[in-house]
Amino acid sequence: MHCRLRRPALRRPARTLKRAGAEDTDPTDPGPLVGHWEAGSIEFTVSRLAEGLVARFPGVDDRFQARIEPVTGADFVMVGGPFPGAILARAANGEWSLGGHLPLRQLDREARGPAGGRWPAPEAAFTPEEDSIFARLWATICRHRPLLTAVDQPVGRFVQWLEAQDVAIFHGSNNPAISELLPRRTSMELRNDAGRGNLGAVYGTQARLLAMWFAVVDRARLEGSIRSSVTTFHSTDGDVADLYDFSVSDHLVREHPFTTGSLYVLARAPFEQLPWFPGGPPSPEWVSPEAVSPLTRLVIAPEDFPFLSRVGGHDDSAILEMERVADEVYSATLSARGVDGGIEIVTSAHRSAAERLVELSAHFYPDVTRVICEHTHGLAITMRGPAAFEHGLRERFAEWLAG
Repeated sequence: MHCRLRRPALRRPARTLKRAGAEDTDPTDPGPLVGHWEAGSIEFTVSRLAEGLVARFPGVDDRFQARIEPVTGADFVMVGGPFPGAILARAANGEWSLGGHLPLRQLDREARGPAGGRWPAPEAAFTPEEDSIFARLWATICRHRPLLTAVDQPVGRFVQWLEAQDVAIFHGSNNPAISELLPRRTSMELRNDAGRGNLGAVYGTQARLLAMWFAVVDRARLEGSIRSSVTTFHSTDGDVADLYDFSVSDHLVREHPFTTGSLYVLARAPFEQLPWFPGGPPSPEWVSPEAVSPLTRLVIAPEDFPFLSRVGGHDDSAILEMERVADEVYSATLSARGVDGGIEIVTSAHRSAAERLVELSAHFYPDVTRVICEHTHGLAITMRGPAAFEHGLRERFAEWLAG
């Protein structure tokens, strides 16, 4: 799931879950799997039925629930659902993961679906006339690479046609003047357990609705996180359903935080599709390690986004508090310097505020480390993380680093 903050807050590694008495149980007993879980922001409930273990995903038709079947040793495999073929592996300390990479977190409540619901995309069916018009338009774009393309037909239909052709990558933005997309990120993916969300790369997607969402959601008016995803669910008899969800902080939903934005159409090369986790099924995210010049830009109005009336609201209270405490700590910065993989700041903020920042952010950033030390002038906080984290830090503390 895509959950991004407008600016980076920082964390220590997330705690892992241990099942009490794991060392004393039969490693082939599936009983400990029964319960409510979360993996990669997808929540599900594992139940033991007459036919065996079943993983149920809230808001998803029963045809797309997953069977959990034993394989070798203490491992199980998901059959169907969003992670078909993924191995559920249990380590010696009793902790579960998907494929040994994506940790399973046990919930102390019932599993829930995303705040924005789960919705199928409008079906694509084009008339011969539309096919002809859109094919000519695409040929013109590829040949001339215009900065801006005007579409006589509804622009959403053209983007839907492009997605059906499987020839382009999309990138949505509020910025109408991007001539080159750089492999530099200043937003951070929350709960990046699988390691795919905070790379120093150009991000795009073949899922037009995800990119259109980032074109029309007005980031200047938002606080907290922006959440969106498309999850592909598989039935055990071969059917597939792509289900979307979109949400913003719940106190902003009524404010209709949308604007006219830009959808950048990119050539498929040099992008590569990322898996949900190493060795897992493909995700909707594609990355390029090098800068990319758009083939063209399309103007997207809020009414072009078909899920505008279905945008949900999620609880961002912890994130908003984390941002407030981060502002308190960072506004008291006295100096900053670059270190390998991050930066070190010296702040006059009270130690309790710095420790509170670490405590609040621990849940959200598994790929970031922070070390607090005493300093002559206050506290030194050394922060290291993936490329996107370092990019965001260097932008936030640019004035200090330049000095």
